[in-house]
Amino acid sequence: MAFIRSMTAADPELVAREAVRGVLLTPDARILLVQVENPGNRRRFWITPGGGIEPGESHHEALVRELREETGFALTTPGPRVWIRRHEHEWNGRRVDYTEHFYLIETETFEPTDAGNPEPAEVAAQQGFRWWLAAEILAGDGEVIFAPRRLGSLLDALVTDGPPELPLRVGA
Repeated sequence: MAFIRSMTAADPELVAREAVRGVLLTPDARILLVQVENPGNRRRFWITPGGGIEPGESHHEALVRELREETGFALTTPGPRVWIRRHEHEWNGRRVDYTEHFYLIETETFEPTDAGNPEPAEVAAQQGFRWWLAAEILAGDGEVIFAPRRLGSLLDALVTDGPPELPLRVGA
């Protein structure tokens, strides 16, 4: 994970993080999500795999590395960038300002593994993988948290309409 301390005088405790995420989508419209647990507050939520961009890395290089580490997926060519998400939240006691770039990756279903992840803290935070349908995400019972929060409707639109011409800003 690449964390870069913000240089704003107004909030020196805020950490800025730029990240890439893979929207791994199967022909039957399932998306791979990983459940993570915030070590600071023990909250669990489902996110697309990916992570921080290291200094000097391109989005493509970071996406290839992150997907290999987090899921064992060997990405060769990412698809289009479909969403951009900017949000702040607390992670393990630190306030983080995230900018995440989501790339569509069409794939077959595979059995994900985090065995190649060199970061013990990330492995400890990961609680499991699951392939989800948009309808399952939309029908969430309120106790299941997805990020972004509108993931079900975003995925439904992506499956129905295809990738947008320009990446959508999707909010928290």
